[in-house]
Amino acid sequence: MNTFFQNFQLLLSYPFVQKALIAGPLIAVCSALLGVTLVTSKRTMIGDGLSHVSFCAVSVALAAGIAPMALSIPTVIISAVLILRGKEHSDSEASIALFSGGALAVGTFVLSAAKGMNMDVSDYMFGSMFTLTNADTLICIVCSILVVICYFILYRRIFAVNFDGAFASAIGINTGKYSYITAVFTAVTIVIGMKFMGVMLVTALTAFPTLAAIQVCKSYRTTTVFAAVASIICFMTGLIISLFASTPAGATVVLAYFSLLIICCGLKRVQNGIYQIKSKQYKLN
Repeated sequence: MNTFFQNFQLLLSYPFVQKALIAGPLIAVCSALLGVTLVTSKRTMIGDGLSHVSFCAVSVALAAGIAPMALSIPTVIISAVLILRGKEHSDSEASIALFSGGALAVGTFVLSAAKGMNMDVSDYMFGSMFTLTNADTLICIVCSILVVICYFILYRRIFAVNFDGAFASAIGINTGKYSYITAVFTAVTIVIGMKFMGVMLVTALTAFPTLAAIQVCKSYRTTTVFAAVASIICFMTGLIISLFASTPAGATVVLAYFSLLIICCGLKRVQNGIYQIKSKQYKLN
C-alpha cells in the first residue's frame, strides 16, 4: 500500500498528469449533465455526429496551421444549430447522418492530402489526455465551468422542455431557444472532451453515466446527481488505472464507465426480483 501511494505521489509530480486530473473531472461532469438531457430526450447520437464534425474541423485546422480548438468550437456549435434546424424540417437521424458522414469524409480527405500530421490527428481520433498543452487545459477548464454554471442556472427550464415540451410551451417557455442552448452546450462539451477521449469514444462520456443512473434512480433530479458523481468517480478510476497499468487512458476510462453500467443493470435486476417476491408474498397474505 505504501508503494502505491509513493508511486501515485510521483505521478502527481508530472505536469501532464496534473493537467489531466484537473480538467478531466470537469469535462466528466459536463458530459454527464448534458448526457441526462440527451439520453432522456432520445438525442444521444447528436454527440456522435458532432464529434465527427469536430474531427473535420481539427483536420482542417492542423492542415492550415490554426489552433484546433479555435476552429472546432465555432464550427461544431454552428453544426449543432443546423442539425436542430434540420430536425424541425425532417428526420433528426437523417440530419445527424448528413453532417456526420460529410464531415468525416472531408476530414479524411484533408488528412490524406496533408503531409506530416497523422500523429496529431491520431490524438484526436483516439484521445490523448496526457498531451494537453497549457492552452488546451485552460480552455477545457473555462468552458467546463461555464457550461456547468449555465446548466444549473437554466436547470428548471431545460428540465421542463426536456420532460414535456408541449407543457413547457403552454406555460410560456420558449422551447426552441432552450433546445438550441442545450445543443450549444453539447457542442462545446464534445469539442473539449474529444481531446481526452477521441472521436471514437467521446460519446461514451455522455451516454454511459446516464444509462447507469437510469437503472437505479427514480427521478430526474436523482438521475442527474447520480450521473454527475458517478462520472467523476469512473473518470478518475479509469485515469488512475491507466497510469499504473500503462493502458490507453481513453479506453480505460470508458471501460470504467461500462463496468458501472453493468453493475447498475445487475442491481436493477436484483431490485426487480425483490419487488416481485414481495408482491407474491403480499398476494398470498
